[in-house]
Amino acid sequence: MTKNPTTFSRRSLIRAAAAAGLITPQFAANRAVATTADATDFRAELGTVQITRRGPVTLHTYMASDQSSLVTSHIVETADALYLVDCQFTQSHAAEFRNYVDSLGKPIRQVHISHPHPDHFSGYAKNFSDVPVVTTAKVRDVMKERWIDSGRIEDLAKAIGPEAPETFVTPEGNVALGASDWGGVSVNILEYDDAEAQVHSVVHIPEAKTLIVGDLAFANAHFFPLGNNANWINVIDEMSRIEDVELVLCGHGLPAHPGVFDDSAAYLSVLLVALKSETADEAIEMMRTEYPAYGAKGILNFINRLYA
Repeated sequence: MTKNPTTFSRRSLIRAAAAAGLITPQFAANRAVATTADATDFRAELGTVQITRRGPVTLHTYMASDQSSLVTSHIVETADALYLVDCQFTQSHAAEFRNYVDSLGKPIRQVHISHPHPDHFSGYAKNFSDVPVVTTAKVRDVMKERWIDSGRIEDLAKAIGPEAPETFVTPEGNVALGASDWGGVSVNILEYDDAEAQVHSVVHIPEAKTLIVGDLAFANAHFFPLGNNANWINVIDEMSRIEDVELVLCGHGLPAHPGVFDDSAAYLSVLLVALKSETADEAIEMMRTEYPAYGAKGILNFINRLYA
């Protein structure tokens, strides 16, 4: 894919400006508008459903309410089956997502976990335990170490109360990188290290010109601020070079066009500057001021951990 020289220069400028502490609001383009989608007869009371038909698949995105940080779960619907990516944070949103999945009337082949953060897999044990849960070996190992074997489910229960899961389930780490087949549709499984989380798996569906990127990009929602934000920008740049992508399904926010990569790099550059503030309150206020229309503002409270 031929790159737009202006866009590429803009990315370089963003990184340089962030490093120098000179980033300004005009770099926050907020261009990642949602794509045109089909309506559904399903009446979601807690979340939002968007359907996009592309090539051999129909893509369904369930986005949680702002109270659950606009976290998303995606369905890749093939001719005769459903392949899910992530399964929500709170139990109520996960239950509604499961109701939507069941309304499609096709068998669920698997739930693929994109990365080892509980807002993307906490809904599995109670609501999808009858479905195989899979991921890559790296994602599984980090999930086991940080959440399943560590007993940190108690921390989660304290944080979100009755919406917390009673237990976590270890996914099978049998998803190989590279080409795979989902119901007769070719997908490519990619993996990126040390960005928003320690490791991320990405699903590329070439025939649908679609990337399912998990939390490597956010669409009009505030970002989880505790990753390796500088390297995260590099990962975004690398993903943006994947050829012939027209649709990006993010881990938070509705489906977006590839401009979400520039938006995400810009946001992280602003965040790098904000985190040089003297206090957490100042850093949080800067992000809210620079991005007043972004949802999931509560996620910025994680900044407090960096100043503790």
